[in-house]
Amino acid sequence: MRTKILLLFLLGWVGMAFGQEFKGKDKIYISPHASKEYSVYYTNEKVKDSVRKVFNRNGNLQSFELEERINWKNAKELTTSKLKEYNWNKFFLNGNISPEKGRLVINFWNRGTISDSLRNFLSTNHFSIPLEENDNLSFFADSFHLGAMTLPLKIYLTKRDNNVAGGMAEGNTNIGIYAGYKFGWRKYVKLKHEKEYRVYNIAFSSNAIVGLGKVTVDDKNSVGNSQIWKVDVPSFNLGIAFGLHYRDFSLLVAYGIDILMSRKGENWNYKDKPWLGIGIGYKIF
Repeated sequence: MRTKILLLFLLGWVGMAFGQEFKGKDKIYISPHASKEYSVYYTNEKVKDSVRKVFNRNGNLQSFELEERINWKNAKELTTSKLKEYNWNKFFLNGNISPEKGRLVINFWNRGTISDSLRNFLSTNHFSIPLEENDNLSFFADSFHLGAMTLPLKIYLTKRDNNVAGGMAEGNTNIGIYAGYKFGWRKYVKLKHEKEYRVYNIAFSSNAIVGLGKVTVDDKNSVGNSQIWKVDVPSFNLGIAFGLHYRDFSLLVAYGIDILMSRKGENWNYKDKPWLGIGIGYKIF
């Protein structure tokens, strides 16, 4: 019963949060002191364009729709000198970047320990970095993340009885979740023959992990048993993991223990002993 309850709990979390990230931010350096690769521009001007026209049978214009867009033509360069007018003396601002046609649009964070005047400036203007064809730019990014993982291989580091040699490695199926801090670099690339921007992510992470699995307990890996027998015992996994993330794929090295959820594992030679495992994950959202 306990196993079923824990499994439902884990699956519920996995269903809601597989590969999700929250509180993520990009670090944008402001010219001319901090960045020589790009400049940030700002404007509060907007223009209206005709985006949909309807003609009658005679070819005369019958109706049209107007769309308001940001006018980047007269945008000004954002500099550290400009930010000092609002009592901001750092060479960077945190925000979120989204690629659009011909540029990277920035939504600067206007909360936290900033002056009211800077908060008003960031709220009333639009910001972007021009990104032409065949250009690429990289930004440091970090976030707290949550995802699903599996540990296809675990190797136990110590045991209760050194005379019992079996079961040092486990390859049973298990499922778990990890949560932690991820940091790395996000690269934006615009190729001439492609309409969409390419976004590459490479990052590292430190995480806490929790999961469900099973261990095989038999006469070869248990203490004080002479009869031939074998049983699968459900386990609750706890530990930490360090991850390498590239685009949607993750590789994790984990360290933890198995908490057996049945008395059938009382004599297991690796009860409460630490293991080292290899985990894999895939981001789908």
